[in-house]
Amino acid sequence: MQVVMVAVLPVLLMALLGFVLARFGRPVQGDTLRFLVAHVGSPALIFTAMLKNDLAGRALLGYAGAALAALAVTGVVAWAILRLRSYSVRAFLPAMMFGNTGNLGLPLALYACGPAGLGYAAILHTVIAVTNFTLGQSIAIGRTDWKGFVSSPTLIAAILGTLVSTLHITLPTWLRNTLELPSSFTIPLMLLMLGTSLATIRVTSLGRTVGLSALRLALGMAVGFGVSALLGMSGVPRTVFVLQFATPVAVYNYLFALVARTDPEGVASVVVVSTLMSIITIPVLLLLLV
Repeated sequence: MQVVMVAVLPVLLMALLGFVLARFGRPVQGDTLRFLVAHVGSPALIFTAMLKNDLAGRALLGYAGAALAALAVTGVVAWAILRLRSYSVRAFLPAMMFGNTGNLGLPLALYACGPAGLGYAAILHTVIAVTNFTLGQSIAIGRTDWKGFVSSPTLIAAILGTLVSTLHITLPTWLRNTLELPSSFTIPLMLLMLGTSLATIRVTSLGRTVGLSALRLALGMAVGFGVSALLGMSGVPRTVFVLQFATPVAVYNYLFALVARTDPEGVASVVVVSTLMSIITIPVLLLLLV
């Protein structure tokens, strides 16, 4: 229970602060802030996390491959259920496949498993975020931004961090300290921005929303446990793998639906409700895993 309190309460309280600030007319948002988190803070966080990771070579590729396999299984099952229920695949398939591994998954992994957990979470977040911005965007909008994919700061930071770690390159202390500064503000800002998003999105079609939110969380947990068991994972790698795949819907899926005009209100509703439901499911998961 202590691990659950240590891991969940800081995340929950910081997101709640963002929610309250937004309700009182002080939303944590803006183009400059989003750019700072996405293009400076997140890459720095991913890079420094990869330096602390004890995975390299085949082991790292194996962990990333497991993430791709889990995404594939999630996508096939979610597609079948959406077709069966006659829900829009373009609108809701990305939401069912891609969880909030950044704003929520990274801090959860850090507080539940320490720096080692953050290192594993960085691998999964990179794989899932890059796939979301290629395959997920393609499903929702009908096209893929390959230029954005190649120039993705998250992908570049992960590759550079992996190379530096694998080649045992020692960075100057001043450079490591400089990178730690944006890394340190990224997680708090992510959580504050998550809280702001929850405060500014209106929930519609409650019955369908609750069903899809439950599907996202249940499917993520089932695939996380199944794939990790199949591959013989244990300890921190297993905990992080299940946690990352059991995260609620990522906010970016709402933005894709907004651009494509494919029921953005419905996708936004699933973002909010799945996040609220995860307040219950994540502590239960931690009790089972840690």
